Amino acid sequence: GSLVKNYKINVSCSKLGITAYAGPISLASLWKGKDGGIAGKDNTGKVFSISYDKSESLVNQMKSGTSVINTEGSGTIAGVSGTCKVKLTKK
Repeated sequence: GSLVKNYKINVSCSKLGITAYAGPISLASLWKGKDGGIAGKDNTGKVFSISYDKSESLVNQMKSGTSVINTEGSGTIAGVSGTCKVKLTKK
């Protein structure tokens, strides 16, 4: 929630090996994922999930004030599963 507002989010997402979107995003909504992690939707319509372990690691890095956090994940882009490389940069 409020921790994410402290970071700019840039992604490079691909599906079937082709870049579908690269650039900044904002989060439209977040909710508790099925395994206790984080699920959400961004302003471009991508729906994603982050495992509990990865969610915990990201939150801890944000709480400690890490200036740049690099991670990756998977999600659905226009109904097709894809992957995203994500860079969070502290504002």
